[in-house]
Amino acid sequence: IQLGGLTAANKLDDYEEGSFTPTFIASSSNPTINYNTQTASYTKIGNTVTYTIFIVTNSRSGGSGNLSVTGLPFTVASGQDYGATIGFNYNWATGENPLYAIAQQGTTGIILYKSVNNEHNDPADIVASGNSYLRLTGFYYTTA
Repeated sequence: IQLGGLTAANKLDDYEEGSFTPTFIASSSNPTINYNTQTASYTKIGNTVTYTIFIVTNSRSGGSGNLSVTGLPFTVASGQDYGATIGFNYNWATGENPLYAIAQQGTTGIILYKSVNNEHNDPADIVASGNSYLRLTGFYYTTA
């Protein structure tokens, strides 16, 4: 597709849509999780990837360390982390609900952050039990 002209700079030659399966992992030991829903979709235009993720767990136990969502379809470009928006979270342990998220450079993961002592910068040991919900969206650059 040519946009706004016939030169090479106006050619859209890299467009892709798809889905992927997001999962929770932790930096020290992974939790045991039974999922009810693991849906995610993405659109890649050039080097820009936008995504939407929805996860519902039936049960979750164990695990320690920083909680992340993994499974992004392309590696996040080096040089910068990219913020994500948490649109909905529900039924996390008291004080453990993720408030912020960052797509980490050089990985296919999104680290989750919670508030500790009214500071919104702690990624450590986010826990949940029963069924918990997480919906997030974001974008990042890739070299793929």
